[in-house]
Amino acid sequence: MINYLIANGWHFSKGASDFAASLMKKKKAGTKDEQEPIKPYTKEEVDELLKKYGVTLENNQLYDYVYIANKAKADYWGSSIEDEKHLALHIKDEIDDVDRKEGIIMKMWHTMVRGNGVAVPWLELLD
Repeated sequence: MINYLIANGWHFSKGASDFAASLMKKKKAGTKDEQEPIKPYTKEEVDELLKKYGVTLENNQLYDYVYIANKAKADYWGSSIEDEKHLALHIKDEIDDVDRKEGIIMKMWHTMVRGNGVAVPWLELLD
């Protein structure tokens, strides 16, 4: 973990973003509690989405915005986020939140996965 933090700080590298997305699930349509893995967005897909809706991120670090896009897809898509435009705006809201402290996006994820008993393979997440 220390080597990862030295290289990336409390921000998602490509490897960390991919690992986080691999753990994400959404409620399976038409079921009460059944879950299924999401098909994660790539960096290129998120970049294209933001460009399409004229959204510019001011405070992004590394792959934090890709993590946010995939988290929104898993947790909010089809509920509070109904379309791509609102997904793009959600990403901006999360990344450019004025009272959000440095590195908090990854710190919140780390707290969640540790709470869920997931071992993070830190060395494998170094790019």
